[in-house]
Amino acid sequence: MWPGGQYGWPVTTDWVLVTDGGDGQGRSTLAAVRALAGAGYRPAVTVSSSASLAGSSRYCARRVVVPPASDSGYAQAVRAELEARPYLTMLAASDAALLALEAPVRHLVDKTQLLAGARQAGLPVPRTRVFSTADELLAAGDLEFPSVLKPAVSTYPARLIWSRRCTRAI
Repeated sequence: MWPGGQYGWPVTTDWVLVTDGGDGQGRSTLAAVRALAGAGYRPAVTVSSSASLAGSSRYCARRVVVPPASDSGYAQAVRAELEARPYLTMLAASDAALLALEAPVRHLVDKTQLLAGARQAGLPVPRTRVFSTADELLAAGDLEFPSVLKPAVSTYPARLIWSRRCTRAI
């Protein structure tokens, strides 16, 4: 039985394709699948590995195997799935998925462009430095701590490794 029916939520026949294009560990993707099911939709989830949180959820009505967003076949596989079933809509749940699917949002997911737009609109933005290369960042001897380091465009899931001596982002 579909989870919505099991828990007394209204069940529709409206399918929504949820795709994050990553390693399947995105908690926001899982939350989206749960919310869609709670509202009576039937979420189908694209998966690129067997370790997908959203794809393993009891609220996922269908798993669709696709390559990761970094693979050139990702967009084609997602589009083929959209054509094969009568989906109401698709939710691209990550920057990597949006960019791989060529959504016109680069100006929104590129943090340097977004900051420039915010400044131009007169909005306050945090003090920001941009480094073109990792070597340029490592050569900067005047960084103040604490600092937050982010890629201009997130196309992969971030991971933090903590130790007593340092924190390293990969």
